[in-house]
Amino acid sequence: MVYGIYTLSNVIPYSSEYTLSNFIPYESEARVWYDITEGVYPIHHQLLTEKREQKREERRRKEKREERGEEREEEREERREKRREKGREKRKERREQRAERREQREESRDQRAERREERREKRREKREERREERREERREKSREKGREKRREKRRERRQERREEKRGEKRREERREERREERREEETEEKTEEKREEKREEKREEKREEKREEKREEKREEKREEKREEKTDEKRREERREERREERREEKRKREER
Repeated sequence: MVYGIYTLSNVIPYSSEYTLSNFIPYESEARVWYDITEGVYPIHHQLLTEKREQKREERRRKEKREERGEEREEEREERREKRREKGREKRKERREQRAERREQREESRDQRAERREERREKRREKREERREERREERREKSREKGREKRREKRRERRQERREEKRGEKRREERREERREERREEETEEKTEEKREEKREEKREEKREEKREEKREEKREEKREEKREEKTDEKRREERREERREERREEKRKREER
């Protein structure tokens, strides 16, 4: 292991030619033993370095405080003026923002109402489509059932004709059955026609409702345009009044000066 004398300026290797009495360090330096081979910095040097850094930091802070102290009064005056100007700007901005928020709330309400109405209309259309599909399925099932019944009757009649002798009674029964079938078919057709007429009436009523809704929407749009025109006119009047007030304030300041 090689030893040396560590100072703040350099590291002097220790040998038989040098002793501690050969070196008289400055007061700001530290005499310690230093392990050159392992490279271990002594704690004395670390503490001195931290202390010097703290003093430098304190000096920098003191200088900054002194600089700030000289400019503090001027900065206060500037800040007061800026706050007054900022207050005027904020009041003006708040007035404008309130007006904008009112317009946005009205517009947002109208948009939400339109979207709700659109969603309701879509749901109504879907419900109507599903109802129509279910009605068509029921009608198809009913028709299929009626065809199956008629086929069954025809099979029964053919079987009866093969099994029984022809006779007036049988012919009359068959005629009566045919008349009954025709009456049923006519009744079913009339019933279906009435249902179709009612459905057509409902569709016409819905179409009329839609037309009326569109007319009402147009009337509402016109009313909204009038409200917007009044709001714009009011806003322009407010701005003119603010400019007049600013000119009066400037005139008063000039007169005071």
